[in-house]
Amino acid sequence: MCRRGSRRHNERNGTSSRCDKLGNTIVPSGYTIAIHISSNNSVVGTNGAIAPPVSATIVNLVFRVTTYKLEAT
Repeated sequence: MCRRGSRRHNERNGTSSRCDKLGNTIVPSGYTIAIHISSNNSVVGTNGAIAPPVSATIVNLVFRVTTYKLEAT
C-alpha cells in the first residue's frame, strides 16, 4: 500500500507530494507478498515503483503470496 505521500494521505494533510512506490503490505508471519504481474508496467512495476500517468489509468495487479516454514534450531 502506498503510505506517506499517497494522494489520500496528502488530501487529508494538505501536502502535494505523490506516492512513488508501493509500501510494505502487512502479511502474517511465515508469508511474503510481492507483485507478480502488472497490467501496465510503465505505471506500476513489479518492483512496486509507481510512475504517475498523465491521465486516469486502471492498473490490475496480481500478487504472489508465498509461505515459508521457519526451521527450529
